[in-house]
Amino acid sequence: MDLKRPFVFLFVLFCIQTGWTGAVHALSAAGFIQEGRQELALNTMPGINNAKACFLSALDLEPLNQEANLFYAFTRILALADNDASCTSGPPIENMREFLDGFGFSEEGRNIFNWTSEAPTDYEGNLQLPPSVPAARDVQDFIRTILIEEINGALANLECVQSSFTVMLLPSETGDVAETEVDYGDILLFRSFLYTLKTYLLLFVSYDPGNFNIHDLVSKINQDALNINNDILNACPQLLKLAENGTMRIAEARTALVSGIDNYLAASQFIRKESDDQSNDLILYEYSSDNILKEARLSALCNDIKYSVTTHSPVNFGTREETWELTNESGDTVRMKIIEDLHGIFIEGGYSGYNNCNFLSCGGSVYLSYINEGTIRIWTLSDDRRYSAILEGTVNEENTFINSGTYSCSCPSGNISGSFTAARIDVAEKSARVNAGEFFEDPVSLRDYLPTISEDPYTGETFFSFDSSFPDRTFSGILPDGIPLDIIDSAIVWGANSPLHGTFTLFYLGLTIAPWDIEYMCVQGPDGRIYWQESSPAVIVAGPSSKIMYQGAAPGIVPDGWYTFIVIKKDLNYERRRVHFTANQIPCVDIATALPAENACTATITPVFSWNPVEDDRIEPLYYRIKIENPDGKTIYRSKWSTSASATVSAGVLLPDEVYRWQVQTLDSYEGTSGKNISISSASTFQTGSPDEPLAVYDAGVKSRVEPGGEWTDLFLKLKGSSPLNAFVTVSGPEGFSYTFNQSDITGRRYLHSEPCILPEGRYTFAVIDEHTKQAVSVFTQFVPNRLSLPDRIYTIPHESCIDTVTPVLSWSAVTDETANPLYYRIHVIDFTGRPVYTSPGTIDTSFAIPEGVLTAHNPYKWRLEVADDGSEPLNCAVTQDHSFFVSPAAGAILKGDLNQDGRVTLSDALRALKIMIGFPEAEGSVTLACSDINGDGKIGLAEIIYIFRKVACMIEETSPAASSTPTALPLSF
Repeated sequence: MDLKRPFVFLFVLFCIQTGWTGAVHALSAAGFIQEGRQELALNTMPGINNAKACFLSALDLEPLNQEANLFYAFTRILALADNDASCTSGPPIENMREFLDGFGFSEEGRNIFNWTSEAPTDYEGNLQLPPSVPAARDVQDFIRTILIEEINGALANLECVQSSFTVMLLPSETGDVAETEVDYGDILLFRSFLYTLKTYLLLFVSYDPGNFNIHDLVSKINQDALNINNDILNACPQLLKLAENGTMRIAEARTALVSGIDNYLAASQFIRKESDDQSNDLILYEYSSDNILKEARLSALCNDIKYSVTTHSPVNFGTREETWELTNESGDTVRMKIIEDLHGIFIEGGYSGYNNCNFLSCGGSVYLSYINEGTIRIWTLSDDRRYSAILEGTVNEENTFINSGTYSCSCPSGNISGSFTAARIDVAEKSARVNAGEFFEDPVSLRDYLPTISEDPYTGETFFSFDSSFPDRTFSGILPDGIPLDIIDSAIVWGANSPLHGTFTLFYLGLTIAPWDIEYMCVQGPDGRIYWQESSPAVIVAGPSSKIMYQGAAPGIVPDGWYTFIVIKKDLNYERRRVHFTANQIPCVDIATALPAENACTATITPVFSWNPVEDDRIEPLYYRIKIENPDGKTIYRSKWSTSASATVSAGVLLPDEVYRWQVQTLDSYEGTSGKNISISSASTFQTGSPDEPLAVYDAGVKSRVEPGGEWTDLFLKLKGSSPLNAFVTVSGPEGFSYTFNQSDITGRRYLHSEPCILPEGRYTFAVIDEHTKQAVSVFTQFVPNRLSLPDRIYTIPHESCIDTVTPVLSWSAVTDETANPLYYRIHVIDFTGRPVYTSPGTIDTSFAIPEGVLTAHNPYKWRLEVADDGSEPLNCAVTQDHSFFVSPAAGAILKGDLNQDGRVTLSDALRALKIMIGFPEAEGSVTLACSDINGDGKIGLAEIIYIFRKVACMIEETSPAASSTPTALPLSF
């Protein structure tokens, strides 16, 4: 859609630049209208005010006069900018002049026809506000009582204009060479503009603006000292929460938005259907394909928004990207990307060539593409803008191949034409479902949905984190599928320092896709260098909140700046995420001077750990925590980050007569997510209990194990008393079998060794000698091997599948065995770091439900089934191969209004809410605020009951997702 004059004259629109000088003295409505248009010709604010009075006089005589209503609607809006209007100092703000004065806008240049007035600044460009700046709530009152009321009045005037209305503006009024026609399509567009403006203003006054001291804020902004957390968010806890009457105003904004869309769509239809000469219309569609497509996209968007708002249903918004490979008659190839909206309307595109090709100048943009009845047309323009081309061809029914096409290319040397073929080699669709009705009918406090804000501890630079901790990832139902997280959930850069590895940088990625769906990932630094890349992720470590992370590393300290994480899926969808990093080599704690010392014994299972703090010139304070792990590297405890150089282990963490390793980690930024650097001390070994305690064997045995890859026999033993580091352990058995356990077999106080066969039946003897106390002990066990079978079929969670629940039910076919009856089944769940997550109790049933709290959304897991001859201490077992599965990001999501947590919102939930509200304590039961508190006031009341009734009345079927749906390997776990 193009205008015949600059945008400022669209806003002014009918404030015509006339040159009439003749006086009109008639007191008829027509006379007042003519006199008003004459005043508008002056292009001054007094002229606008005089014109407004004339049009009002015309309406006094003829209230339904369409021309008078039209011009009065425009002039009453324009008159708001009157800089000569009188006002009284102080609240309330009476007009635009007082508003501009309050913010210090210069008196000069407040001419609506040539606006040059600006906010006051000093010589450095810093904002300098006067003491009279109005409070934010006073500004809201001005918008509500003055601006919105005038918009309402103008809209009421425009309602009187009928579809047959036209008015001609003479060349002397417009400055054009011919007359300009203003018709009903132009009126509809102006009404759409006013309704849209009203929507924005109503939304602005629906939220609490906060009680800032704006002078303090401006001062800190000018000094580059503004801290968003301290100076805004913490200082103003009510910011962006719903204001008083906010819900009512948002509902009014909904009505205004729908009216604005209706008027725009009606204008579009009216203008398109006009059959008269369009060349003299004020607003017209220029018949270029580009403009037509832009207007088509806008109309489609408006229709989608209106449908969602009026039907309270989600709609898809997004884009579809097609990649085509075009080859000309000479064999030159270009790869072309064409991006469309989800309605198939072209947005943009580009192309590039290969191997110095000579086709379409081998690089440029696509500025138009569409398919009509099997014919595709593409317009291109080269990067240097010297070559333009039109391509045309016939596509097959599936729109995947162009069998025969022709192109005509205009270039400096003349026109070049030829033929080509093309194949569509990739399609990528990015979309999100949005229920706009939820925003207007169930308004939320935007304060609750602000992104996490962090700061670089070295520079103080503020960053908006992508990993916001929203209270409800569906944004209170506005995003039914949750906040869009296509591939990357989190991206972290950590500089690290340790005695074992020296200085290095760690890169972490948390993803929302399964490992088997990853094609490639890399991290690009601010210098353009690739610091880490991986085509099949091999290093997976434990992250926060039980999430797995993909870890990569680069040696040394990488440069400061922004790092770009790129992840490509196997379907060629990809995502980029940028993270800022400030490097620092933090000194490591000297573990040799820390307590408990190496190989020390502690008489308590709640020991105090202490160390000498380190100093760093760049950042203070530093934060410390201890990490305790078994000798096999499994972390069992991390203390909280603290500035203290000591930590006490909580009760219940350590066991008596155990061996552990501990180390100290030092961090520079506990509160923020940017600029993180960490140092890791060496590990020190300690044990609980005394090394002189009597030696004893706690557990020992032999167990056969049949797996898809072969047969094994496990020999295991667990000690009490003496440290395993001081013990010499052997096992002997029938047919001359013997084995001596070595250091690699030690996991805590447990020894484990696996023989790649089924050992013979008989008596096996375990002998232990403590080289410290010179004690000796031996035990024996009887082993009877039995090769158990595996189930013929696994019925649930096939390999490399995705599930939409955190409580899946696993089932399998039964196994029978003549020697052992009954047989027992166990489920083993491990994560992709190799950590055991869950082992079920033995059961004779052929199905088992994973309980709540075991699985976490967006994590991959492996599960295997064990068949055993005993429910608690089996001698023989068979184990299936691992089945990998991925828990989708939507699994376990909370369904608002589902008080009884049955996966639906029904009348029973409303009845329960009503009982709770009127004081039936037994009704509360296990109700949690997470799924019951709709408006965030911490209780169940009328808002919750209305919400549930509306859900039921609208017959919206809601089902809980939980019920339905080569890097450097470093032995570090954070």
